[in-house]
Amino acid sequence: MNLIMIRHGQGEHTLDLPRSLQHRDPSLTPLGIEQARKLKAQFQLIEGDVIFISPIRRTLETSTIFSEGVNCRKIVSPLVSPRMFPILPYKKTLHCDKILALESIKNEYPTFELDLESSAEL
Repeated sequence: MNLIMIRHGQGEHTLDLPRSLQHRDPSLTPLGIEQARKLKAQFQLIEGDVIFISPIRRTLETSTIFSEGVNCRKIVSPLVSPRMFPILPYKKTLHCDKILALESIKNEYPTFELDLESSAEL
């Protein structure tokens, strides 16, 4: 079994640092979309593969491009989100790292599974 950790492609929240970190719900930039396409070419998924995705728009967008045309499992879980595992529980999440509401994920990414046991915070 191989375990590959992948970050999202370039997001809008990185275009004008540090001010852009306050951008809510940033999407991928055109460069981020291209990076996700290159990722797909470099690491080819097959049926039976599983992707765990944080409930952040830019990671969902990256995963959508990365898994396009492949019938693999795509599981959205807050356990792989920014500020996961209370490493720094007293810190606040940046605006750009706010997780999407459960209903938004269901509506916008209907082919993704939801880790409902861990999604109480969504």
